[in-house]
Amino acid sequence: MRVYVNDEDIEIEEGATVSSLLGKMALEARSGVAVAVNDEVISRSDWSRQSLAVGDRVLLIAPIQGG
Repeated sequence: MRVYVNDEDIEIEEGATVSSLLGKMALEARSGVAVAVNDEVISRSDWSRQSLAVGDRVLLIAPIQGG
């Protein structure tokens, strides 16, 4: 199924959760990541329970280093 992650069209498996999406993107274990699905912030404790549906819009915010 297709969802949008930071406005990019992404193919994920049916029944995927926020946690499995972040695992696929190698972000699940990273600290400081914030997630919103369809403009609703999802707490880290709910990532494994939050199912994704076709067309969902996921916003990922992760800190980056700069200098």
